[in-house]
Amino acid sequence: MKLTRREFLALSGKATAGAVIFAACGIPERELIVQSPVDLPEDLVRGEDAWFATVNPDGRNSDGLIVRVMQGRAKKIAGNVDHPVNMGKHSVREDSALQMLYHPDRVAGPLFRRTHGGQLAETTWTQAENQLATALNTSRVTVVTNPLRGHLGWVANRFAEVKGGRYLQFDPIEQGVLHGSVKKIFDADVLPDFDIANASTVLSFGADWLSSWISPVRHSVQYGKLRSAEHRGYVIHGESRMSMTASAADIWMPTKPGTEGDVALAIANVVIDEGLASANEINAFASALPGGILNAYRPEDVAARSGVPLDMIVKAGKRFGSSRPSVAFGGGSAGAHVHGTFALSAIYALNTLVSAVGNKGGVTLNPAPPVAELTGTATGASFEQWEQEIAQWRAGNVDTVIIRGADLVHGMPDTVAVVDALRSVPNVITFGTVMDDTMAEATLVLPEKTYLEEWGTDIPEPAPGYQTVGFQQPVVGPTTSADETSLLADARSFGDELLRIAGNDIGAGSMQELVERTAGDLFSENRSSGSISAPNSNLFRNGALQRGGWWDTRATGPRTSFSFPNFIRGKIKAEFSGTANLGAGIDLTLVPFVSNSLDIGRLAAAPWAQQTPDPMSSATWATWAELNKEDAKSIEVGEGDIIFIKSSVGEIEAIAYPHPGVPPGTVGVPIGYGKKQGGRWAEERGENIISILTDLKDEETGALAWAATSVKIQKSGRRLKLPKFEGTVEAFPVEPGVPVLVVGPDETAEEAEEANHHEYQKLFGNDETRREIGRDSIGDRLNGSETQE
Repeated sequence: MKLTRREFLALSGKATAGAVIFAACGIPERELIVQSPVDLPEDLVRGEDAWFATVNPDGRNSDGLIVRVMQGRAKKIAGNVDHPVNMGKHSVREDSALQMLYHPDRVAGPLFRRTHGGQLAETTWTQAENQLATALNTSRVTVVTNPLRGHLGWVANRFAEVKGGRYLQFDPIEQGVLHGSVKKIFDADVLPDFDIANASTVLSFGADWLSSWISPVRHSVQYGKLRSAEHRGYVIHGESRMSMTASAADIWMPTKPGTEGDVALAIANVVIDEGLASANEINAFASALPGGILNAYRPEDVAARSGVPLDMIVKAGKRFGSSRPSVAFGGGSAGAHVHGTFALSAIYALNTLVSAVGNKGGVTLNPAPPVAELTGTATGASFEQWEQEIAQWRAGNVDTVIIRGADLVHGMPDTVAVVDALRSVPNVITFGTVMDDTMAEATLVLPEKTYLEEWGTDIPEPAPGYQTVGFQQPVVGPTTSADETSLLADARSFGDELLRIAGNDIGAGSMQELVERTAGDLFSENRSSGSISAPNSNLFRNGALQRGGWWDTRATGPRTSFSFPNFIRGKIKAEFSGTANLGAGIDLTLVPFVSNSLDIGRLAAAPWAQQTPDPMSSATWATWAELNKEDAKSIEVGEGDIIFIKSSVGEIEAIAYPHPGVPPGTVGVPIGYGKKQGGRWAEERGENIISILTDLKDEETGALAWAATSVKIQKSGRRLKLPKFEGTVEAFPVEPGVPVLVVGPDETAEEAEEANHHEYQKLFGNDETRREIGRDSIGDRLNGSETQE
């Protein structure tokens, strides 16, 4: 008999003391049958599929996943309907991650070179471990990983401490400005959750939260609820690129790069001027600003310098202030400037103006993790810190660098300097699955297991407003080749290797032991209000693995907001690099954006990721440049023309993609392409836009101002067809004010069409010129001009 979850819970209450009870905890009551492989034989072969729950600590926000396994091989990845972060949904990135498990170019075994100039050669794990131990007999060690919030990050940090070294996390678009701004405005050490689903008005800046920002799967689920039939919320988005979020917004404000904070303060002025905020709300907001500074951000002044029409700013302010609950947040390109901290702080301060903090449909502050040794937050070290660290490497002050999950050569602007620095370190040890640009510079390359083969934990950031721990478990055994005659990769766990080398100094023997200890600690704390209840620790652990984690909806964060006086302390205006002496062409502001499928390049080796169409351009397999049509016309560039994109530090080539939705004066280029190493589907494909970014930094945090580079665009004279899914026939907007077809309640479609045609004739008659004016008016307004009849 097949039981639903509701029936299972009812029966479990009457069962023996050995039952594990899964509390609903507000998660949709959907049937989910998962198994824990702890007690299953590794050689189990049968014709039925099994589903195992896990999380991906290397993903955007540790989404809960279930993996379909048949005859020992993973077949499909789907969202875990129980998990409170993504609630059964998953992204295209998770689909592509499955290909990394069976990638034909996985590093098959350890590789070693005696000197940086030598060739990598195969070696055994015994020899590799001896070389690793010898390299660590030094006093100057640096451990580098991608941002990790779970026990894997804790192990890396403790290992560096034990060895007397440093631990740094690397993210090409590190979120230090975001974390710093959240700390300033809310006094929060972890990112808050944004209750998009229950908001009436969502105001966002810079962050493409439906595609790639922070927790896009969770945001997309909440967006679906926001737009549901019974609750039609309103979205206002300001960004310098027509992104997936911008295209889905009710109002898209095409801000000039670096003016997002100005527009936020202009909206605050509208809210105050229209009497849409109480005296207490105004006082709370004003306490964060120097006296009189709002006068410099009058809507009419901001409209002139931001490129956003005045009526659009006023409409956005009225809606934000009157249609509550409202929530405001920002990130991405809005904070990637020399004054990024000011811009994001101004945006987040708007929440105090509408009493959004701690209320439904607003900002939900998250609690500290339930596991004391985990921080629950992670962001890469600042660009300024990395400049200092790389200088130490180049000076010969570091003997051994251990790198995992961080492609420094591809992800740092000055590629040559990073390569020189790595070659100045005697021992460069890397862990990875498929070769990348940094692993190619290593003296010792060690094959690492994928997340589908490892044990671990993770804390989602942002959490869903209450304490949540994700449990990661191996869902498959050792990965074999397609003909199952040999191991595809003789890989080891990064965490297990560090724990083995450290011996008893860290206090654990394996990652599995840490997972079991975490489950035991949660059980011993008698957290009966959590998602799992069991009579003993073993059953509790198995229940956590079956469900993919543990969470407690009652363990919430603080409800009050904190507003620090005078958050404006540094620069308040954008600055851009120059384009002098770069030759002919047009000057544009470069707007890099994270690829929807490749992420920051982490999935570039997966063919599914490469061939997934970009949501806006439908482009695949290549680096393209999104240009405004008028800007493109000025240098006689059309779709398929190869253009040079030059900055003061370098140049790349890209395929032109002119589009009327691109704001004038900007050029958008995806991040993630241009790897020199990375397997057969990534090598030498496209160009690396990060390589031409200048070294401008946010003044307060030292973060890279990756949206503050000015470039010169030049036509190369060569052409290449852009691989994309959309057609080549251009779509024109309908005439303003004329619906395509409106059918009345007692009207047939034919009658409606005739009436619609009559209205069209009244407005435009038979004059083709007038029809062209109506057709082009939207594009003309976007380009900053008004068409005159």
